[in-house]
Amino acid sequence: MDSVTPFVKGAEILPDGSVARTGTNYSGKFQGAHDTSKASIQSRISNLESGGVKGTGSNANPNKIKLTPEREKYYRIKIDEAKARGDYKEADNIRYNRHCEETKEPLERKEWDVKRENLRKSQERGREEEIKGRKALGEHLNRTLEDNNSGKVVTYTSSEGHLTRPDSIGRNAKDEIDLVHDHKHKISDKEHVIHNDSQMRAEREMLEDKNGSHIVTISSDKPDLNGIPPHPRPSGPLGKDSDVYYTDPNSGKVTHKWENNTRLPGGGRWKKL
Repeated sequence: MDSVTPFVKGAEILPDGSVARTGTNYSGKFQGAHDTSKASIQSRISNLESGGVKGTGSNANPNKIKLTPEREKYYRIKIDEAKARGDYKEADNIRYNRHCEETKEPLERKEWDVKRENLRKSQERGREEEIKGRKALGEHLNRTLEDNNSGKVVTYTSSEGHLTRPDSIGRNAKDEIDLVHDHKHKISDKEHVIHNDSQMRAEREMLEDKNGSHIVTISSDKPDLNGIPPHPRPSGPLGKDSDVYYTDPNSGKVTHKWENNTRLPGGGRWKKL
């Protein structure tokens, strides 16, 4: 089981142990980081665990039984706790139990396991791009970034109650976290926008150095950085409050930095470095 770094002062399937805290109160209770930093994968996970494709209106899944918010929270906590212990088999058992509870005709466990394994494999691509993004950013900034997915893992519970585990962190000479990094990879040519969601807000909040930086790197298989609007790109609030870079998946280099400009389509442009 991975060791865990207590984050003193005051986060689909990754091996992480974690210590949660809120505000300035340290807690020794282990919790799992529940971000999967990839929104499209999270959507697919949700669809799988529901036994089909979600939708609204005529496209809604008739096999779906909507869980109450309390039951959703219950399953989320149980999954996070199992992941924090490194018990990924138990985490899948809980996911399957949820699938059975929220599905009128649930899949047989063997069939569900096959689909789950296929999903795991698809996530490997995102993990590979994350590693590239961390390496590219470290080289661009000329500093060492810690892989926050293995070994000593740091998580943070924000003032909004969002538990986050960023992909990478950096520390200053005082051993304070002065850099928090997350990587997002897009695989299609759709107009992808990375939003200033609760994960991003939590990652900015966890900075211990008041002059620290929250950095998001983005990569894509089919980018159109000069498009109108460009894609992929950050939302206006994310581009304003965080530093955003584009990394080329082929060269493994940081090639552009996002410049916010509300007068431009998409709220800004990619400036070539």
